[in-house]
Amino acid sequence: MAHLLLLECRSVDRRPCRLYAVDRCSARPDDGRVADELEAAFGQVVRQLREAKGMSQEELSFACGRHRTYISLIERGKNSPSMRTLWMLAEALGVRPDELVRVTVDRLGA
Repeated sequence: MAHLLLLECRSVDRRPCRLYAVDRCSARPDDGRVADELEAAFGQVVRQLREAKGMSQEELSFACGRHRTYISLIERGKNSPSMRTLWMLAEALGVRPDELVRVTVDRLGA
């Protein structure tokens, strides 16, 4: 089974924050579904926040410096963003990166 890791860190402005990650190394081959569920849940959270702010995918992509099709892939759970992209998405959506991840984890019930 894949493990969900909690990473304690400090944000750029030195505030403590928490990040969650799936440890794929500990997963058996049939546990890829855990990562798929995580990516799908994260995408749903991004879409909800974007729509709540009244932003189009195009506007979000411009705000975080990524292509609109990449934002679409994230929202559909087809692509997993890097830490840098997660940070940029959070900033563009007006939330902290750890909040984006926490809401995703809460959605999964992990």
